[in-house]
Amino acid sequence: MREAVGKHITCSIGGAPNRWLAKIAADLDKPDGLTVLGPGDLPGPLLNIGPEELPGVGGRMRARLERAGFSTVGDLWNSDPDHTLRVEFLKSDRIDSLDLPQDDGLCRLAESIAKALNSEIRRGVRQACADFLSSTAGFYGVRKPQIRVLAARPLRVRESGWGTELFGDYDPEKVLVRIWMRTAVRKKVTSFGTFLSTLCHEFCHHLD
Repeated sequence: MREAVGKHITCSIGGAPNRWLAKIAADLDKPDGLTVLGPGDLPGPLLNIGPEELPGVGGRMRARLERAGFSTVGDLWNSDPDHTLRVEFLKSDRIDSLDLPQDDGLCRLAESIAKALNSEIRRGVRQACADFLSSTAGFYGVRKPQIRVLAARPLRVRESGWGTELFGDYDPEKVLVRIWMRTAVRKKVTSFGTFLSTLCHEFCHHLD
């Protein structure tokens, strides 16, 4: 192909055991390079590159990794997973505020959630929540969580007669936020303020 086309078009090609690694391999020798990474080659060629060179790692994640002391893939490879998690958890516990977008994008998305709740159509509420989570995840540079909007909240009544309602929850393994849009007893649509607060609360678990 190179002989037929000539120097007018160049491209870098990477080969590896999976697509994710192949994309990294293609970036190792630019422009017009050919890099093949076999199972026996890894992780050697990747240890000196920065985390930002890994597909899916954005600027905000790179900053978090740098604050935790990880400036290369080698730092990550040689780290103690338990220690790394403890460092991240401790930093998360010290956070008492979050930056917010300076435009009105989130406000408009929140208004869409309010309108969807007023319509009482669960599919519309789910889509509005998905749009909100997509925007917030993009702003904070994290993976977008999945969202399930369910009907009436589960009601748990103890032997003493005291009951609790589940407003929402987050499953880190499934990367899934669940939120209920109706009250447990009267099956009324949840107030917008309570619903949005629950959605943001569960998203913060996702950030952790």
